Amino acid sequence: MKKQEFIINELNILKELKDKYLEKIIYTDPVFANIELVFKDFILMINNNAHIESFVDSQEEYITYFTVDKLDSNANPTFVINNSKLYSLDVKEKITSVIIVNDLINYNNEYEISYDVAIIFKTDKHEYIISRDWFYMETMDINIDKNVDDVLNKESIIEQYTGDSIDKKVTVNRSTKKIV
Repeated sequence: MKKQEFIINELNILKELKDKYLEKIIYTDPVFANIELVFKDFILMINNNAHIESFVDSQEEYITYFTVDKLDSNANPTFVINNSKLYSLDVKEKITSVIIVNDLINYNNEYEISYDVAIIFKTDKHEYIISRDWFYMETMDINIDKNVDDVLNKESIIEQYTGDSIDKKVTVNRSTKKIV
């Protein structure tokens, strides 16, 4: 089974967010490869990195995966799309919990991938969902106060794997893991 999940160090960074005040979210439109969450004393950079990996039927595929980096508040992070317009969403809310959304995708009972598809930041006022569009793409979405199953429709994921073929069997088992 392939795993595209957060590593222990990244989970520990996410655990530190409880009771911290999220000042703002900085992003490009479209959101491509990284999003910056600005806190008073630090910046949390959420990245959607890409790499080539052997995938279904041993074909090499371009696959993306989340990482998080904690940066000094004075850092000047570089966005992947240079010279693109930056947007700032004022938040000024306290983080009450962080939840990771994971999809376990089974392809024809031959191949499985465990894939972290979204991070939910719950605050004292809203829920901010940062998710991937599709794991071959570096684009991400930011949604506020939406249901994660509406943002990441499992039927759509299955359709992306199967296309028009009736011979392919794909299942998606979604789980959530509360980090804090």
